[in-house]
Amino acid sequence: MPRRSPRPANDRVVPLALRSLGSGSSGNSFVATNGDQAIVVDAGFSKRRMVAELRHLQDSGLSLAAIVLTHEHFDHSRGAIELARVSGAPIVATRGTLNALAEGLSDPTIARIAVGSTESFDIASFSIGFRPVRHDAQEPVGLSIAADDSVAVIAIDLGTASKADADWMSNCDLLVIESNHDSTRLMNGPYPGHLKRRIAGRLGHLSNDQAAACIAQAVGVGRARVIWLAHLSEVNNTRTEALHRARREVADTEIAVAVCARDRPSLTWSSGRQFRQATLW
Repeated sequence: MPRRSPRPANDRVVPLALRSLGSGSSGNSFVATNGDQAIVVDAGFSKRRMVAELRHLQDSGLSLAAIVLTHEHFDHSRGAIELARVSGAPIVATRGTLNALAEGLSDPTIARIAVGSTESFDIASFSIGFRPVRHDAQEPVGLSIAADDSVAVIAIDLGTASKADADWMSNCDLLVIESNHDSTRLMNGPYPGHLKRRIAGRLGHLSNDQAAACIAQAVGVGRARVIWLAHLSEVNNTRTEALHRARREVADTEIAVAVCARDRPSLTWSSGRQFRQATLW
């Protein structure tokens, strides 16, 4: 977990905020803001969509400091290169991710920053920490985003989660965790066998039960007060099933659980507040 960013000289706490632009197999993207600075975490929607989101940020007086990628898969990186080209912001990722995107990054005008999969680093007013995850990509990571006294953790696209992973997830105010599929729906569903095995495998995606187990462990020892379920499968899951399974683990707490919409902005969180439905920044 990265160190938290220092407070401004006037000791005024500047909220950390996170907005889900959408999370599912067709695309994933989040925007974190602190003061007048913003970072995009994954840019898995179309070039046009990501540039439109950039315009929204700019119209709101926000400056895009970086595009941080968790891994190279199309539903996480689709619009990243065009977003970097238009905004001038660097693409920040592990060396494995950058190597996997090498063809698209051949344009020398696109800035890129390679970061180790266990490293912490500062960008603008954010402190970011990478953590390796198990997924069928070149060098995938989850990440924590800290600003002042608040931390958000994003852990999506991982096939398994250890006790150490859950402990890492627990040290945050907002946890965004994958709850990709219901295991029974997946096994009885229309996907071919090899794809079912990939999704359910150690390098695939977390099921509702796996996500719930992580949540139970994380909230048992941690400080998370808001949990977003992300990357739900359109075919092998439902919002109702994912919510029901996760909420069983927090039934006797005041922790709020919500689901990120698959292909549109849906949730916004700001430190000191619960999640709310999406609005413009």
